[in-house]
Amino acid sequence: MLGGQSGASKTTIHRIKQKEFQGNIVITDGDSFRSQHPHYLELQQEYGKDSVEYTKYFAGKMVESLVTELSHLGYNLLIEGTLRTIDVPKKTAQLLKSRGYEVQLAIIATKPELFYLSTLIRYEELYAINPNQARATPKEHHDFIVNHLVDNTRQLEELAIVERIQIYQRDRSCVYDSGENTTSAADVLQELLFGEWSQVEKEMLKTGEERLKDLTNRNGC
Repeated sequence: MLGGQSGASKTTIHRIKQKEFQGNIVITDGDSFRSQHPHYLELQQEYGKDSVEYTKYFAGKMVESLVTELSHLGYNLLIEGTLRTIDVPKKTAQLLKSRGYEVQLAIIATKPELFYLSTLIRYEELYAINPNQARATPKEHHDFIVNHLVDNTRQLEELAIVERIQIYQRDRSCVYDSGENTTSAADVLQELLFGEWSQVEKEMLKTGEERLKDLTNRNGC
């Protein structure tokens, strides 16, 4: 299972796990199903950036159905999520464990400001290609995830329903592995998200802000 904020470069972990499993893994990512909503184009035209609120239930049900079917067949699965609540990962972990799976949790951790900036850049990049395919992340949705990510990770630790927790940064480095560390994953995550900024993070913020300004100027937004 994969967790982290919207715009957190979770595809970074996709590549890591694909290599680890030598490609023998199925990625279930709800966002990739949004455009298959039967009324997707109408929702885009009517609600624009806010259309994500009207496709999230459909995307979630698609992932849930796939996980149910593919786990019955015994496929290796990478299930993307946000950890905005523990209900879904808890239910998913319990289902998989009942079917003989070893369940692991991988989290991508970057400063919230960098996370949200990434979502704005991603929207502008997609808008430049096809305005109808551009998908925005509401600020309140992002903030809700940020404010609950540490506590939800702690709850999953205490429930002991995952065998391993790993925390990655955007450069693909694994900075925490419960198989090797005795420290709480939630404590490490707290420091990574809300602790002191590194020089690299400061430079990433500056570069990202310049990129966003350039894109919005080009798109006339």
